[in-house]
Parts: sequence; C-alpha cells; structure tokens
Amino acid sequence: MLVALRATHERIDLSLLDRLTQGTDALPEALKAEKDSPLAGFVVISTCNRLEIYLDAEKFHDAHSFVMGAIARMNGLALETVYDCFAPEVGSSAVTHLFEVAAGMRSAVLGEAEVVGQVRNAFNLASAAGHVTPMLHDLFQEALRCAKRVTSQAKVGAAGRSGVSVAIDEAERQLGTLVDRRILVVGTGAYARLGTKDLIQRGVRSIEVFSTSGRAAEFAATHQVRALGTGIESLREGVHRADLVIACSGRGTSLFPFCFLGAGNTVVLDLALHTDVHQLVRHLSDVSVIDLGDLRDLHSDVTSDAVGRAQALIAESVERFISRQASRRLDPAVAALRSSVKDAIDRELESLRQSYPEDVYADVEVKVHRIFSKLMHRPMKRAQELAQAGQADDYLRALSTLFDITVENEDASRELSDEQAQEAPANAAETAPGANPVSKPEERGPRTARVAAPVRFPAAVPVSK
Repeated sequence: MLVALRATHERIDLSLLDRLTQGTDALPEALKAEKDSPLAGFVVISTCNRLEIYLDAEKFHDAHSFVMGAIARMNGLALETVYDCFAPEVGSSAVTHLFEVAAGMRSAVLGEAEVVGQVRNAFNLASAAGHVTPMLHDLFQEALRCAKRVTSQAKVGAAGRSGVSVAIDEAERQLGTLVDRRILVVGTGAYARLGTKDLIQRGVRSIEVFSTSGRAAEFAATHQVRALGTGIESLREGVHRADLVIACSGRGTSLFPFCFLGAGNTVVLDLALHTDVHQLVRHLSDVSVIDLGDLRDLHSDVTSDAVGRAQALIAESVERFISRQASRRLDPAVAALRSSVKDAIDRELESLRQSYPEDVYADVEVKVHRIFSKLMHRPMKRAQELAQAGQADDYLRALSTLFDITVENEDASRELSDEQAQEAPANAAETAPGANPVSKPEERGPRTARVAAPVRFPAAVPVSK
C-alpha cells in the first residue's frame, strides 16, 4: 500500500518542525530496506515547511511505527511527540496530497516554485540510492507532470514564482523601490541564490553577502556582489549599511539585537527554518521582521477560479495515476496471453520455413506478425478497461477458460485476519517476484501468471502508537 506520513507547517509550529527535521539527512540510511524491514521502498521530502515520507509498504501499522521510531532516534524527541507531529495518509489521499505539494498548493506561499524542485530532488536522491519501487517511480513522475500542468494552466498565487520573490515583494511594499536600496544577504544556499537573482533582476546594485562558512567570497564572485568577512563585526557593519536583510543561512542565530542597534529602519526577511534571527529582534522598534509564518498571509493574486482550476487538474492527475496502477495489475496475465499466442504462431512459422522459399516465407512472416498485433490489441485494451472498472477477476477467469492460462493471485495462499484484510492493498505497479513465468515455445502445457492482489484505496487507517 501507499502511505504518506506528513509533518508540515499546516499542522505544527515551525520551531517544532525545525526540531523534528534535525538529523533527518541520515533518515534514508536508517530506513533503507533490510531483511526484516516493513518497507519495500520510500522517498523522504525534507524542506523548510515539511517533513514527509512516502512509503511503499505491505502493512500500515508496521511501516508507521518503524518510521516513527527511526525519526525519534534521529532527533532525540520523545516517540509520543513524533507520533503527534505526523498525519498519515493512505492510498488515494496520499496521492492527492503529494500532487498538491508538488503543485505548490500546500506551500506557505500558494503556488510557489521551489517546492517542485525539492520534490524532484528528493525523488532523484531516493532513486539513485535504490529506494524507489515501480509504484513510487510512477507516483513521483506523475506528480511532477501534474505540477507542470498546474503552473502553466492555473495561475494560482505565486504562479510558479519562488517564495523568496514573494517575500521580497512584501519588503518592497514596505521600503518602496529597491533599486537604490542596500541589501545584505546572510547565507549562500538556495534561498540566497534565488534572492540575489531576484534582486539583480529588479535592478538592485548594492548587494553584500555574509557567511560564517567561508563561502561568501566564492558566492560573491559568481553573483557579482560584494563579500563580507566572516566575523561578527563584519556582520554588524553590514547590517548597519543595509535597508533590507535576507537571512537564510539556516545555521542558527547570528543576527542578535546588538547588530541592529543604531542601524535605523531595517526590514529583515527571516527565511530559514532554523532561524538566523534572535527572537528579541522582533521587539526592536526600527526593525520589521517577515518570517516563514508571515508568508502564509502573502497569497497575492489568488482567485477562486484559479484555485478551482488547479484542484481540477490535480484531480485529473490522481485519477490517471490510480487508473494506470489498476491497469498494471493485469500486465503479467496479458504478457502470458501474448506469449501463448506468439508461441503457437512461432511453431507454425517454423514449419512453413521448411516448406517454402525464403522470400515467400519472409513475406508470410511479416503478414502473420501484423495479424498478431491486430489480434492482440483488443484483449489488451479490454484488460485495461476491466481493471479500471474493478472487474479484473472476470478477465482472469476468461483467460483460464479460453487459453488454459492459470492465474495465481499473489495473496491467494494467505489467510488474512480482519486487521490484515484492511491493510492488504498490494503494490499495483510492482508485480510479484517471478511474475509471468511462461513456458518455452516447445512446451504445450498450461501456463501460469502471477498477478498482484487487487488495489484498494482505504479512506482512513486507524493510528496506533
């Protein structure tokens, strides 16, 4: 089954989310498939606004408790607290949630652009590490396609712009045009790059960068800005010169109240989850701080029509994904049917080869294979239709009756308890090991194909701690 475990800015405080995400760089290693792992595969998405883990698992409760325990060990939080932070989604609701996340519909700034890149990066990392199953591969590919459609066809909120750009819009509203303003960027990461690029595009000419990591000089050289020294005095002097400070290093507090004393009116964009700005800075009369929480109210240019259009596009993508997974349940059976018919054709063609000249045989072979392709089109199409309509078993019975192809359900040999039955939805995209074993052309006995158990998308699953 598909399970999504999500802790986001929508349900928990950002300071708790910050604590929750500490140490999660090592989470994939802790979750990687082992002999007794309840996970077939997983993808971890960790950003400023969310920690979400998408699982391909056989049983919900085993997978849920396994992941919660791993996260608690990573960051030192009490297991009870970790459970309280996460909301579980299963089946179609998990699909919908991921598609909404990738499309920016769950972001602090509605429609912002960074999140689709973060989703893509998380998927690529998991794929490169071998943690992605066929179902998760299809899920994330469809999510990325969905995000592209929403950005191009539904102008929602930031409409593909970055959250940094929206935050800078708010700073510009408070300061007026930024062209002649002095800007200090604290940090050299992704937000710093996006913010600096945006400022340059707005015509800003005076940008300085500060970093305790020692990368300020390299950053300045590639972005045509001025680097400051790494000491606290250099930072204080930079703050005094700046009208706008973009704090996005994520390395912890570096902007203390004394840095702003005597600096005059200053706007601070506090964009790192692990804040750079001491909490008392907000109480300084000459300083205006805009943080990630404040960005939730900056959903500019949002219309109900645009949101409705985005939701409709997401619903279409969810239906497409679920239908495709249902269709793929019958892939092994369809392959067995094709092989059965093709083997019979190959035997007859081989006998013809002995009886006719090569040129005549070649012409007959082309025509027979053309007939084979046309003949198989309708059974393949019908398999898709019946699978999507929940009538796959009718198709399997017909194969057994007409073609002597015996189809085994991978769960048929198991007797499930009532609880297991609720948790039994199998991976619709990944056929069982050894799927579609077909006999060689010279063998004429009955054939066997193993197919995945029916896919179910339960609306909710009870959560136990």
